[in-house]
Amino acid sequence: MGYSFPVMGRDSLVALAYQGSDEALALELPKERWLVGWSVEILDNTSLAFEWSHDIDYDRSEGGSGDSTDTLLAKLAVAF
Repeated sequence: MGYSFPVMGRDSLVALAYQGSDEALALELPKERWLVGWSVEILDNTSLAFEWSHDIDYDRSEGGSGDSTDTLLAKLAVAF
């Protein structure tokens, strides 16, 4: 889910996401993933984005670690 809006005259986007699977342990994907992201155009064709994700692994009884992890990502993108 995303929502676009202007910030100081530049395009901006905030996004929320949920991903989940019951049968992706062999692919080393988390059982659940929650994401929150924000991107803003800082120059023409250039954007700065931040994303936080929270992964929940499969339980130990299912072959996973039972742990959860948090990741923070910052990305500078230039389109040409």
